Amino acid sequence: MTICSSRHFILLCAAAAFASSRLAFAQRASKVWRIAYLSSRDAAKSLENDYLAAWLPRMRELGYVEGRDFTVTWHFGGGSDERLAALAREIVKAKPDVIVALGTPAARASQAATRTIPIVIAGVADPVAFGLVASFAKPGGNITGPSIMATDVAIKHLELLRAVVPAMTRVAVIFNPKNPIGPVALQQVHAAAEPVG
Repeated sequence: MTICSSRHFILLCAAAAFASSRLAFAQRASKVWRIAYLSSRDAAKSLENDYLAAWLPRMRELGYVEGRDFTVTWHFGGGSDERLAALAREIVKAKPDVIVALGTPAARASQAATRTIPIVIAGVADPVAFGLVASFAKPGGNITGPSIMATDVAIKHLELLRAVVPAMTRVAVIFNPKNPIGPVALQQVHAAAEPVG
């Protein structure tokens, strides 16, 4: 499993802040964009995450200043996916300009709460398989963002393992069965393992 790079996340969020409108540069200063961030993780762990550590400084480098050009409200499930539905409804009531949802559970909760507010997803294994978007080519709806997993990546992981242990014929995959990414990841590893024996 791979994680979306900090660069991708930064660019995603910078674009997301302006996704709900075709805002001209001259108009930028007249609106303070409201971004809501939703994650099932614990706040302390998430705020130390590379994505977030890089995001705000990069926004400043691009000329966007928190408080002047945008605000961010942070919503964390504290490790409990069950809290996400209530948090997503709370976010929608506040009517942000965009929701950034980290992980499949947060993306699903956001989708269930709104079909109109733009949602930028990150850390989602397969948005098509989870019904978040119609297809990669034409996502439709109000959700966009990268996928963090592909069979090509699973093949590369197996190639690296075989380089370290050339006689390897069996691989164990450990995942959290409560996380919807787990079964998808397992399918992709199986698909990647077959051609390489």
